[in-house]
Amino acid sequence: MVGSSVISFTISAIRSQITPYPYLHLAYPKELAATVVRKSPRAPVEVSVTIHNPDGQKHVSAIATDISLSGARLISDRPLADVGKKIALATVLSMEELDEPVRLPATIRNAHEIRSSDAEAETQYQYGIEFTDLGDRLRLVLIGFVFWHLNQRLAG
Repeated sequence: MVGSSVISFTISAIRSQITPYPYLHLAYPKELAATVVRKSPRAPVEVSVTIHNPDGQKHVSAIATDISLSGARLISDRPLADVGKKIALATVLSMEELDEPVRLPATIRNAHEIRSSDAEAETQYQYGIEFTDLGDRLRLVLIGFVFWHLNQRLAG
């Protein structure tokens, strides 16, 4: 494991020796594959959200492109807040015939500008947020939402 990724590869034994002690000569791997290990599964979604800063003054629209029990990825046309800042994510989580309005407290964990190769396209901002201080009710709604979307994806 390297950071939060697992590295895998295939190798072959070129030669084995028994004396003076058992050992192998191994070929270098031709390629490496890295897989990010996450605390909880992410459901791909496209959910409109409104971001509220703690002072309640700034409201910015964004799109959640994936969501998990521990956080979400957001895309916005405008900057939201600095890394480490607390925000609240307001949205409606929809499953089947249930529409549940929620306000999820979160902290911004990372931020990146996304620049398009198209010179006329506007810069977008991508954020990774971590949900914080979710009560039992919000956590239960979030669990239902994430696993419902994962199930929909598997069902096809």
